[in-house]
Amino acid sequence: MTARMNPIRGLGAVAIIALSTALLAAAPRGANMKVAATVEVPNIIAVRVRHDMCPICKGLDPEFPKIIEKNKDSVLWVTLDLSTETSQKQAALLVAALGLESVWTGDMSKMGSLTYVDGKTKEVLSFVQTDKASEIRAALRLAVKASKD
Repeated sequence: MTARMNPIRGLGAVAIIALSTALLAAAPRGANMKVAATVEVPNIIAVRVRHDMCPICKGLDPEFPKIIEKNKDSVLWVTLDLSTETSQKQAALLVAALGLESVWTGDMSKMGSLTYVDGKTKEVLSFVQTDKASEIRAALRLAVKASKD
């Protein structure tokens, strides 16, 4: 039996490749390309520790993007994924790069937690270990209040 290519499907693939190529060609490049955001130290760093097998993390996963979206301008959201050996190494590098060693030192019991840290002093402002979005928002309000004091 010989395999036959569906001509309609083949045309669709060609169209997608052509459109992708056209979009890439039209994209700005080089010195004219600027990022809209300014680089500054965040007031608050939110450090989430998660693992694929953590029930708290699984419960929070659907709500977390909404929480981030509502607070994206004032908080740096960092996720330390402990699911694989590779992601654990990346998490350790991220902790070191951000100077957050006092927040997380590799302790797996922190899975499902969110620690709000002062961006400048690295002092813990609030901590919560829950899958309830309302408790995460309450801990964020505490962190914001503490960062202003």
